[in-house]
Amino acid sequence: NSPGASAPSIAQHVLGMMLSASKHFAEFREQQSRREWKQLPGSDLSGKTCGIIGTGQIGGEVARLAKACGMTTLGIRRSGKPARHVDEMLPPSRLRTLLRRSDFVVIACPLTRETECMIGAPELAAMPPHAVLINVARGRIVDEAELIAALQERRIAAACLDVFTVEPLPETSPLWDLPN
Repeated sequence: NSPGASAPSIAQHVLGMMLSASKHFAEFREQQSRREWKQLPGSDLSGKTCGIIGTGQIGGEVARLAKACGMTTLGIRRSGKPARHVDEMLPPSRLRTLLRRSDFVVIACPLTRETECMIGAPELAAMPPHAVLINVARGRIVDEAELIAALQERRIAAACLDVFTVEPLPETSPLWDLPN
């Protein structure tokens, strides 16, 4: 048992997802394959806000990397104790506040009775339309049907998912075909 051993790798994966979403890497790659060039409005991570749900080993490392990129960091932790690279720690009761204020929402908390389907329709509605949801925790923390609807209706900009309710993701899942 080596808790936290994978935290740096997972946090770097999260940073890569943030960069990919803000710099349109996938879209530029698709353009390249079609031999076309269209300017896309990318943005920098600096000045953005990264909300982290679960600021343990992984969430703490995500916060460190986000700070290194010039981002403001918000965190949610059951204990409410401060974390080293988190600018503002909120209790779980203020989840929607974190969601409203975040450009990127990173889920890095354990799956418990309290966190199962913690991100549902009301929480997704609290996120700004330009926000990106990143889940590197457990699939069942997010209500997948509600997430699919939010993505299809473009109520949030994108989701970067490393986990799903059913794994591997079934071939019939609409998530395979969503561009965002």
